[in-house]
Amino acid sequence: MTTTTTDKTLFDKLTESQKQAVIEKYFSKFIISRSYLVDDLVFNHGYDYDLMDGEYNWENVENHFRDVNDSDDCECGEYYSSQKDDREWDKDLCNCDKDPQDIYEWYEVTDLAYDSLKAIDECVLKTSHGHFWGRGCTGQSWVIDYAPRQIFNKLDTLYQRIWIKEAFGQLPEGLED
Repeated sequence: MTTTTTDKTLFDKLTESQKQAVIEKYFSKFIISRSYLVDDLVFNHGYDYDLMDGEYNWENVENHFRDVNDSDDCECGEYYSSQKDDREWDKDLCNCDKDPQDIYEWYEVTDLAYDSLKAIDECVLKTSHGHFWGRGCTGQSWVIDYAPRQIFNKLDTLYQRIWIKEAFGQLPEGLED
């Protein structure tokens, strides 16, 4: 099934509280454990650090460093494009891809969520004990994060309708067939 531009607007027609309810209903099926620090996860599950061969290592986190392809993807590019002397942006001088993305919480997720999050450049970690999403914010519910919404918006209209109906028992007014 293919997704068209009009399909992506179905979710956008919902109110903010409706969006949160749909995302919680949909994405919570892909979260196994909520809000761990990796150290806490290891401790709470009784894993032995010595037996893990360094699986829980920052070097194993995928998408931990931003892939800076052009000046639109980084703060350095914005700086150079705003200068009046028309200096060219030089990726070799850019530091944006050298600083890791911040990770404040870890969620154990299903294989499908891992693949979906990885595809949208979210930080993920795959270990012999499970798959983890490195959430880049904290202090608020994950249902308002950009990542789950982006994944939901990639769904075909039919699947969006199914999940919206499941969240509310019916399609909200204005989204009826």
